[in-house]
This record gives sequence, C-alpha cells and structure tokens, in this order.
Amino acid sequence: MKISKIIFIIGLFLTSFQLNAQIEKEINTYVDSTEILLTNGRKMLLEEIQLFNYPKATEIFYFLESKAEQKKCNVFNYTEELYISMLISNWNYFFQKAENIKNERNSYCYFFRDNVERDLYSEVIKNSDRIEAQIQEGNFSPEQKDLFEMYFHVLKYGTKDESYNIQVKNFKKKYPQTQYKDFINIYLPKPIVKGGLSFSFGTTGFFPQGNLHGNFDASVGGAMSFDFNINKLYFSFFLDGGTQKLKTSFDVVKDSSPYNFKSEDKFSNFNAGLEGGYFVFRGKHVHVVPYLTIGGGSMKSNLFEGNSQEDREYEIYNSFIYGGGLHTEFKIIDVNDNFANGYLSLKLDGGYNVIAHYNYVPFKGNVMYLKLSLNLGLGIF
Repeated sequence: MKISKIIFIIGLFLTSFQLNAQIEKEINTYVDSTEILLTNGRKMLLEEIQLFNYPKATEIFYFLESKAEQKKCNVFNYTEELYISMLISNWNYFFQKAENIKNERNSYCYFFRDNVERDLYSEVIKNSDRIEAQIQEGNFSPEQKDLFEMYFHVLKYGTKDESYNIQVKNFKKKYPQTQYKDFINIYLPKPIVKGGLSFSFGTTGFFPQGNLHGNFDASVGGAMSFDFNINKLYFSFFLDGGTQKLKTSFDVVKDSSPYNFKSEDKFSNFNAGLEGGYFVFRGKHVHVVPYLTIGGGSMKSNLFEGNSQEDREYEIYNSFIYGGGLHTEFKIIDVNDNFANGYLSLKLDGGYNVIAHYNYVPFKGNVMYLKLSLNLGLGIF
C-alpha cells in the first residue's frame, strides 16, 4: 500500500514537471507581433523625421494610431503626439489635442523602452524656425497663435524668466472663456511664484521735522526687519530706535511732578510697524518698491526715574504713526547650498512718518528717516 502511494506521488511530480517545462517553452517562444510592430514603428517614424521625410512620417504615424485604436490604447504619449503634429505640420490635430486634453486616454499599449520623446523634442527645437513661421503665416485665430507662442516659449526657454508669467497672465485676461483652459491648467507649467523671506540689520538716520526739528538733533540708531514678498507684493515688519539729544532746555509738569530738561539731555525713540508695497521694478539684481507704513512710535526720557517707585519717565509722544517711503535693494551675491537657495543684499530705505498724537504739543513734528541694512534672504531675490 505504501509503495503504491510513493509511486503515485512520483508520477504526480513528473507530470507537474513536464507541464511546467511545456509552459516555459511556450513562453520562451511567444512573440507579440503587435508589440514588435508598434515598437519598430515608433523608431521608424523618428528616423523618417530625422531624414526630413515628413510625408512618410505622416503615413507611419496614422498607421500606428489606427493599430493602437484597435487595441483601445496609446502608442504615443500626449507630449509625443504634440511634437509629431508640429513636425509633420498637422495643426488641426495639434489644436484638437490641446482643446480636448481632458478626454485623453491614459492607457498605453506597451511600455516602450526608447528615447523617442527626447529625440522628437530635439527635432522640434532644430526645426523651431520652420514651425514658428507656419504658425505666423498660417490661417489661425489670434487665440491659437497666442496659445502656441506661450507653449513654444516653454519648450525653448522653460519658465525661469518673467516673460512666461506675463504671457499666461495676458492670455487669461485676453481670452477669459478660452476653449484651451484645460490645456493651460493641466498641461502647461504653472507660472512661477516669486517669493522670499529675509532678515536685515543695520542703521537708521532720524531727521526730525517741524517743531521737533527745532528742539532735537538728527541722530543715528539701529534697525532690523523681517521681510517677505510674493510676486509683486512686498511686506516688512520693522523695528528701529536710538537716542536724540535735546537742543533747548524746557520745563514741564506731569502729575504734579516737575521735570527740568536741559540742553544735551538724551531722549530715546522707538518705532515698530508694518510696511507694505508693490514692486515697480523687480530685476535680477535690483528691487524698487514704494510702500506705505503703519505702526507705533515713542520718544521718552527716563532721566528722572532714579530710585523712585513712581513712574517718572516723560514721553514727548507715544503714538500711532503712518507714512510712506521707497525701498531699494541691491543683490551682492547668491548664497546656495544643498539645503536652501538664498542671497546677500544691501537694503536702502527712505521715508517719512507722520506722528498722530503728541503729549508735549510744543514739540509737534514728524520724522524723515534713511535706513541702510545688510539683508540675508531665502528664496528668489
């Protein structure tokens, strides 16, 4: 009984081995003729384009497309089809693809291990003059010409410069109901958002105006700020302060306490707030931004505090301030490493602040200032 079981098991094993060997043989001899046809067809089409035989390339393209349609799959990806349509001058096909990008089929017949897309791109760039001339001289709508100009700019130059952002902005403004909206939103690169953060420290020159000028000298103090920008918008949180010498003596009473200030006594000033502006010029090495300022400022003396527990400081003003100025910035050097991209720049700001309220009205006036700072930034200058 045991011998018969052993014989049965051995027989079962031999049968299984024979079946596996048969399957392996069938797999090794299997040839997918359609895959070979499409793979060779892609290479042949590229070769005809490189030989400038565009009529032959057109025949091959449509033949391969018909074969792929039978299998309900794609023999070329979307980018390759755009390249081919430009090279063989089938502009109706190009703009149909651009208009109907949402209906694109994403299933591919096979995984093609070739460099057809890269080589087609090279051919497009080599033939860029011919392709652009066809668009300019052809019977196309202004919308189609503008769309192609924007697309072709990306192919030739990428999106590093400002002109692509301007093209996208102008196209959307000119054609708000464009039929190529999906092509722009899905396929074309997003416009670059220029943004950066920076920290600055330096000096501030204070120049009193009005009656304030008649009683206080100009002075130099410290300044620091935290700036950030997005495209054309500029914002800066700032702190600055210093001391200013009194020019003339004056006496005043506060809360029944007399204060006798003499010439050369020092008053401290401090300002903090937010600047917000718009880039009128944002170059690779220079920025120019007019801005508005809101914040708060104070000028006070602690000369009479001494050891008294009473509040003996005296404020000329402690007030809301507002004003405006001009921000300029000059890039010194790019600072790049493996973690982040940044820059070192010199920042020069000048402006005028209005002091809304005075505690000591005889000294009423405003302040002009000039700031010079070293700026360390992260992001795009």
